[in-house]
Amino acid sequence: YGLLIAGGCAAVAGRAHGVGKPRLERAAVVFAWLGPLAAVADLAQNVSLAIVLTDPVSQPWPTISAFAAPTTTVLGAIAGVFALAGALATRSPGKGRS
Repeated sequence: YGLLIAGGCAAVAGRAHGVGKPRLERAAVVFAWLGPLAAVADLAQNVSLAIVLTDPVSQPWPTISAFAAPTTTVLGAIAGVFALAGALATRSPGKGRS
């Protein structure tokens, strides 16, 4: 999902470049990094949960998992919403309208 979100933001950057919106293009490039960051946070959560399952609960693994879970959700949601909003902001004026 991290690459999917990054790809959506990269597509918005390309479309923004095509319609002459440089600020949206720069923002999309920055937001594209949130997808891989969300995937890294998910990996940290999964590793910490695996360690908790194999060993007696010891610090810092439960705390890492507790912080990584909402981080994954927030980063993914922000980038996903940006990709959808950016796609709407860069759509062609004549397409999809009757």
